[in-house]
Amino acid sequence: MNDVAIRTDNASAVALPMTPTIASLVDWAAELQAAGSLAETICKTSFVPEHFRGKPAETAAAILTGHELGLSPMASVRSIFVIKGTPGMYAKAMVAVVQAAGHQVWADEQSDDRVVMCGRRKGTSEVVRTTWDRARVEKAKLTSNAKYQENPQQMMVARGQAEICRQIAADALHGVPFAAEELEDMAPIRASAHVSRAAEVLGVQQPDDDEEPSTEDGVVMMTGPQSRKLFALLKEKGYSDRDLALMFIAGVIGREISSRNELTKQDAMDVIDALEQEETPA
Repeated sequence: MNDVAIRTDNASAVALPMTPTIASLVDWAAELQAAGSLAETICKTSFVPEHFRGKPAETAAAILTGHELGLSPMASVRSIFVIKGTPGMYAKAMVAVVQAAGHQVWADEQSDDRVVMCGRRKGTSEVVRTTWDRARVEKAKLTSNAKYQENPQQMMVARGQAEICRQIAADALHGVPFAAEELEDMAPIRASAHVSRAAEVLGVQQPDDDEEPSTEDGVVMMTGPQSRKLFALLKEKGYSDRDLALMFIAGVIGREISSRNELTKQDAMDVIDALEQEETPA
């Protein structure tokens, strides 16, 4: 087996055995170099979106991310970008990636009042459905969304497409789980609602039924009964995967979270209501 020389901080070279892991990293580094060379050229042109122009490092990152999704370099820079620190892509691009992997996504019902999106994972007969209507938009506090006011159907289609893609083909989306249309509406995380994950990691029990835990500044957090109901509904509606569950929750409350323990009592109410309105997978 060949060795590879790795440079350390003092500039000396250390020979390491070419293990599968190291070989993979060497290949990735070569891909990064190639992407960087390509990015240096195309980020200077009008053929890339404005947010990538003059930014070779970000352009290269987008190219590599798109490569993982099966997109060409130019398709990558047209479809992938960062919003509020999180990579995202247009819902229609998510559908293209999922369909390229052999899965199906389609609209069962589509109007300005109600959109029902469906999906089926390759090799299965199970059809997954999600519904967006005026009531759900109001519950998610998206009625002020300019895109909803201008074209409610288009906005609800994008939301539905993103949800379906995550449910049936999260593996095809790799590290880009959010649609750009969702990220644009996510507000920054409220500091008052952020709770340390230490309690979860240490296995601290959920609050008693008659307790309403709160932060130091008085924000009431999710209660024990809410947590149990939320967990049951997430499982019932097909969000048993942790990452998918967190994505769904973020779409409802308008911010990203790393644990359900970061939910306030009001957050939990909103998510539970949204789950109860969503159709259960057939």
